[in-house]
Amino acid sequence: MSTFVFSDTHFTTKFNQRKFDKLAGLIKRADQVIIDGDFWEGLIITFDEFLKSKWNELFPLLKEKHAIYIYGNHDDEYFCDERVSQFCDQALSSYLLETPKQKFLFTHGQNFLYPKQPKGVKLIPHPRREELLHLIQYTIFSLFGPFAYPKSFNNISKQDRESITSMQNLLVCGHTHRPELRKDLHFADLGAFNYGYANYMWIDDNGNFELKSEKY
Repeated sequence: MSTFVFSDTHFTTKFNQRKFDKLAGLIKRADQVIIDGDFWEGLIITFDEFLKSKWNELFPLLKEKHAIYIYGNHDDEYFCDERVSQFCDQALSSYLLETPKQKFLFTHGQNFLYPKQPKGVKLIPHPRREELLHLIQYTIFSLFGPFAYPKSFNNISKQDRESITSMQNLLVCGHTHRPELRKDLHFADLGAFNYGYANYMWIDDNGNFELKSEKY
């Protein structure tokens, strides 16, 4: 069973047809889908606005694939309600996927990756600030590509890594917007599916995986 994993789409009411088409195509190809946080931008729009946006055309595709939704920091559980069931079968803070070859622990990563958000701290919506930050990020990624941010964004101590899940499990996060595979810590960051780049993970039936980065 092939699994498609993505994060950090940061959907607002603004619609991008190329982004939609790329994401929809990948969802259709997969047997299972995992959304690893920051699916929508809760610091700019409300959950109700997101549900009514044109992005809701993805919802039937996600439901067909029994999508797993992991809350991020920009779409934290306190921004959402029971209507998450419109696009997923389960909504969680982390999810363990077991395959014949490998176990994967998916969580967004905001509590231990840059910029770190201490547990219990709730972000306050600030639309103008967040829109400016997204514009800056779009410019950076347009100029320098998906690896624009420094590797230090994905720094995680061995002690922190061991406290999150077994070192036998591959820890998969989003949050930093920088794709990276750290074999020494058995850790992967998906990068953002945003700003003109589709960064994601594809896992095959046996648990072989690949981090991909493609323009859309």
